[in-house]
Amino acid sequence: PIIVPGSNMRLWANGLVDKSPEAKQFVLRMLNNADFNIEEIALKTLKEGSEINIHEQMELEKFPQNIRPHLESMKGYGRKSLSFLRKVPGSVPVSFPAELESAGTNRYYDLSGILYDVVSKNQCMLIDELENSLHPDLIDHFIKTFLANAKEAQLIFTTHNINILSDQDNLRKDVIWFTQKSKDGSTELYSMADFSHRKELSFINAYKAGKFGAKPKLGSIYMEG
Repeated sequence: PIIVPGSNMRLWANGLVDKSPEAKQFVLRMLNNADFNIEEIALKTLKEGSEINIHEQMELEKFPQNIRPHLESMKGYGRKSLSFLRKVPGSVPVSFPAELESAGTNRYYDLSGILYDVVSKNQCMLIDELENSLHPDLIDHFIKTFLANAKEAQLIFTTHNINILSDQDNLRKDVIWFTQKSKDGSTELYSMADFSHRKELSFINAYKAGKFGAKPKLGSIYMEG
């Protein structure tokens, strides 16, 4: 399903990490490469009565039909709590429940789990607003990690973060598309490849200068008069 800012991907990510040692190691490498200082991922069984309703959650999040039977068959799957063991040089490792971690850490964990699924099975990953809760450098690192590890998988995402336009070595003109609001309120979609410019011209500087459009037309900052 399309991943939107409000998507709860925890069930999916936990299921992959819990089932596959390869997925767990992939996610741990992702988290460490993102400078989170996470040494271990722990999924522990909750007490009886604490479990969530898996069927309702999968329906709410519109989980793909082909993975639902697997999730439903996993013993104790709905009774797992997630925590991260953090290790800082010179200190004792400390375990933090996911609920106490930042939104960025949690989202990167979730995305990392699904990224493993996508690149290992050559699937298509759809993300609306990739930058949600993530530092611009993390977004850039996530995209490069996908490009470095994917064989036939595909990543399609929307973003308001124009900094990715600086990565002209990895992102060709034909993979970058813009949306422009028309006078009647409709949206026009077009590719950067539709524009011609000097080879040495910076994509991001050209966008800031208005060469590609797709910029809001803002009014005055003064509210009186």
